[in-house]
Amino acid sequence: MPLSQILEKADQQRQIYEETFKNIFAEERKTFQTFDKNGGLKQMQQVESNFLVYQSNKNAEVITEYRNVTKFDGKKLLPDETNSEKFFKDLLQSNSVNEELTKIKFQSSKYDGDLMVSDLTLRQTPVLAEHIRPYFDFKIIGFENNQYLIQYQQIRKSPFVLVNDSESTETRLTMDFGVALPKSFRETNARVRGKLWIDAKTFQICREERELTIQPENTPNPLVVFQVDFEFGKENLAIMVPKKITLVSYLLKLQKKNLIAVKDAELNFEYSDFSSLDVNVKSSGMLEPVIIKKKPKN
Repeated sequence: MPLSQILEKADQQRQIYEETFKNIFAEERKTFQTFDKNGGLKQMQQVESNFLVYQSNKNAEVITEYRNVTKFDGKKLLPDETNSEKFFKDLLQSNSVNEELTKIKFQSSKYDGDLMVSDLTLRQTPVLAEHIRPYFDFKIIGFENNQYLIQYQQIRKSPFVLVNDSESTETRLTMDFGVALPKSFRETNARVRGKLWIDAKTFQICREERELTIQPENTPNPLVVFQVDFEFGKENLAIMVPKKITLVSYLLKLQKKNLIAVKDAELNFEYSDFSSLDVNVKSSGMLEPVIIKKKPKN
């Protein structure tokens, strides 16, 4: 089958995923590991939550991930810390969508430490979207376990791959990253690359490996700043749903006037079987698929 046809069929399945991945919930376990300047393990924490997709009360087209944290490092939280009913009553008092989403992200990530990650599950494989695909080169590099193995590489600057861009007015699907750069560097020459495992029968995504690289001026080789590995599994739903997501972030620093990337943190998200909710949650292609922001340090 021609590569173009494989990509088109996979994009159709991507859209079905976005339409279907709502009204569902699961138990989620997040494991955080941070590393020192030599790459040694500095700290490890674990957060367990009830995970669900939340539909905005202010705008029914806006959805986001909501996590009701139940355990931190294996210890159950006190009832007043996990009172979701109280939280949602407060949420109804929000004056805007932005205020509503800010409250949700704070509530969902208050045990997460310095690195805040959200909405990774909502959008699957953005590079397949029709408006993003022309900025990438795709190649079939293998066929294994009845899956096409496809490599992709961004070949030019794209308005849909955003780095530290809080002023973008783009309403279509984007890939949005936050990267902490030394003050002397501004132009990032950011590029996304990765691999896809596509089921040869259903054309659903079974796995994706994604990397964000930057190459500022006078930097000889691209530096990887984020790696994300998505693993999907089949359940009693019409789509392959997330089973495990692994994200590795790198800290950029100057070493003898050269910019280098040092492993800074690793996050592992693991999910139980997803179940359907009895409420109607509407999805929109407008929400950014990846939001990775470093919290400001005091």
